[in-house]
Order: sequence, then C-alpha cells, then structure tokens
Amino acid sequence: MAHGIRAPHSSRALSRMGKAVGRFQLKPGDLVFFRTRGRQISHVGMYVGDGKFIHAARHVRRVVVDKLSGSYYERRFVCARRLL
Repeated sequence: MAHGIRAPHSSRALSRMGKAVGRFQLKPGDLVFFRTRGRQISHVGMYVGDGKFIHAARHVRRVVVDKLSGSYYERRFVCARRLL
C-alpha cells in the first residue's frame, strides 16, 4: 500500500477505483485500461504525459513506454481512472 491506497492485483478490479477521467483530460499518474484479451479489461498502464504511458509488456517481458495513439493500444483503450 502506497500513499494510503490499497490496490487490487486485477486490472479489471482496479478499473473501478478512483475517479473516471476522459482520454483528453489525462494527467501523469492516471491509470489507463485496455482490452488486450477478450471482452474484459485485461491490461493497465500509467499515463506519463505527452500522449504516452508506461506498462509491463508481456511480449518483450519488460517495462516499456508506448503511445496511446499507437494503432494497437488506441483500438483497445477502454477507460482511464485517477486514484489520487
């Protein structure tokens, strides 16, 4: 628990916490959620500014920075949340 926030392990459960944020109102630290497998939220990243987010990419087995506007993530974007 950091900053007094208990966060669940599941990206789907995490997507129900905090306050909803519009895609064009994102601030660094906001969480961004995606459907990468099936119809439910299955992936989460943290917005870092300038249209980019940081996340653990399974296909390369490391943490990477990607653009929200990249074709893969733009099509799979579901919502964003602000926890603090």
